[in-house]
Amino acid sequence: RNHQPVMYNRFCFLRWLAMAALTNAGGGGFMADYDVFPVSHAPKITKQQNTNMNDFLPYEGDFSVYCKIHTTNNKYNDVGMPCLMSGRGDEWNRMTEDILQIITTELQKRQNDNNNNYDDGVMWSDTVALYRLRGKYLLHDTVLLADQVLIRPSSNSNNIQKENAKGELLLPYWNKEHCNITSFKHAVHFSYDTIRKAPYLPSETTLQDRPTIIRRFINSWKDTCL
Repeated sequence: RNHQPVMYNRFCFLRWLAMAALTNAGGGGFMADYDVFPVSHAPKITKQQNTNMNDFLPYEGDFSVYCKIHTTNNKYNDVGMPCLMSGRGDEWNRMTEDILQIITTELQKRQNDNNNNYDDGVMWSDTVALYRLRGKYLLHDTVLLADQVLIRPSSNSNNIQKENAKGELLLPYWNKEHCNITSFKHAVHFSYDTIRKAPYLPSETTLQDRPTIIRRFINSWKDTCL
């Protein structure tokens, strides 16, 4: 189909194949969504060191997902979102093969369904695949969501302006006292849905504002917390 969400999900699956292909080039590594930005320090690598990525992967390279789904539905308690992941080359191969097997099985079920129990309009994504594979990867809650960092200072500030200039209010101010929010976290995921949930942002904030919001937060965080 030429439907945009279908193409988007197709590309999301293709990135798994790209990571699995890295096995022939030394193996494995990190994969992140384009709207995930670090709030931690990467390991320093000198020219004298072996630069094989596997030497620097956490949890001995076992496949790890760092974005945890937060919901009141117990069904998703142990499920991750594929916004930031890491693993050795063989682990990426294992997970990719499992995902492809799930897709193949699902397609066969739909093709063999004579009673139309399956809705062709239901989107299939790598997020759904991770739900099916829960328990087959390490899950860590170390990625914050945009609405967890796009906040006003808890103390009174004369710098807070009224909502009369949208451009100046795309990012609430970040104070030193808030640096503990990002402590022991790897990154922040600035998905549009979580940006829209951020308190105090103007109601007319659009998807086109996201680059400005992210840039202002990163610069403010670096100036305040590093």
